[in-house]
Amino acid sequence: MLKPDSLRRALTDAVTVLKTSPEMLRIFVDNGSIASTLATSLSFEKRYTLNVIVTDFTGDFDLLIVPVLAWLRENQPDIMTT
Repeated sequence: MLKPDSLRRALTDAVTVLKTSPEMLRIFVDNGSIASTLATSLSFEKRYTLNVIVTDFTGDFDLLIVPVLAWLRENQPDIMTT
């Protein structure tokens, strides 16, 4: 799964304290499943809940949420339409 690693990189690149203390950031997947159709291609999608936990963060919440929103806009734009 590329997206969890991509989100981790986006957060550690944007938030200095996560770069210097990566143990503060926990990212893990819950409730995963695969969805596919009978189309001629073997394409499928992975559906899961991605959990992000930042421990002991004392900075402004905006420093975390803005990089997440920017990442969502680029990597999961359908979420931004609801």
